[in-house]
Amino acid sequence: MKERPILFSGWGVRAILAGTKTQTRRLIPVASRGGYIIAVRDGVPYRDPDFNAERPTPEKCLRVRCPYGVPGDRLWVRETHYVQSAGYVDGSGRLILYRATEPDAPCTWTPSIHMVRWASRITLEIEQVRVQRVQDISEEDAIAEGAEATLVPPDGGSAPYREGFRLLWDSINGPGAWQRNDWLRAVTFRRLEGK
Repeated sequence: MKERPILFSGWGVRAILAGTKTQTRRLIPVASRGGYIIAVRDGVPYRDPDFNAERPTPEKCLRVRCPYGVPGDRLWVRETHYVQSAGYVDGSGRLILYRATEPDAPCTWTPSIHMVRWASRITLEIEQVRVQRVQDISEEDAIAEGAEATLVPPDGGSAPYREGFRLLWDSINGPGAWQRNDWLRAVTFRRLEGK
């Protein structure tokens, strides 16, 4: 079992704490040299040197390692925070505030990227990692993402949480992100009690 950090914004932290978020989707970057796409064969993610191939052949495939880990590994959540400096070396006895749950606290916030392990209040255990396109998200997965239901146009089907996720995805990744239908890792997790 390995532990790795993972960044979450305020809404994601609040959804994890509320128990409504048990999945996160993270983009798989396309290599700048030569380019490749990610595909899945027998549940294993692969990178294809032939950028336009939707279904790469086994001889063209190379296994791609997930930077978040494998089932059983743990992720500690980095979030925007404030630590009252009182001269403690080991982190014990410090006052820690978290912007996601105390947004009006009168302090200067530290960006999530600078959070150290001992200040993290949330630890997640990976249960599953899947590789898929963003538009392959199901209604059940959109609910597990913590998306809010939204009204769907009459001709758009009956997937209000999936539509809510689409709006959320575009707000996080920029206009048109949903339409690009990028490859991503869908990480299913459970929150560990205590930390």
